[in-house]
Amino acid sequence: MIEKQDLISNLHGAFEKRERPHGERPVRGVSIEAQMVEQLLSQRSWIDLDSYTLSSYESRADLSALVAFLSPEGFRYYLPSLLLFVVDNQYKAGALVDAITAKLSSTSEEYGPQMFTPQQQLAVSLFLTYLKQRHPDDRSMGDEIDRALSVWTNA
Repeated sequence: MIEKQDLISNLHGAFEKRERPHGERPVRGVSIEAQMVEQLLSQRSWIDLDSYTLSSYESRADLSALVAFLSPEGFRYYLPSLLLFVVDNQYKAGALVDAITAKLSSTSEEYGPQMFTPQQQLAVSLFLTYLKQRHPDDRSMGDEIDRALSVWTNA
């Protein structure tokens, strides 16, 4: 059984040296929602996008929309923030979990494990395993997590 604190430490350790993307906007689109996401991320590192900040955003918009508007580079950069938020708020982050696992189960190179270091791949796999352990009876969530795990553990 993966312990919460071990997972948090693993995620921080794997992603701590991740640099903010240069050049490309972390957000796609020009809609009001995309502008809200861009405003949220403006000048924030993934470490600065903490649970408090994401909870404040969630009171105004759906966090799964945040994932939808992230560019592939933005998703890769802010992924640890999103994973840490889910770990801290797993019972109120259902739609966010669905959005994250959908991206992680994609076979697209833009979202796949090949875009991450081996240590980051392991951290993401541990996160997915942690979720599966915490929700053993949730069949729909379990199926999506299984798809994502098959992508990330066979990298």
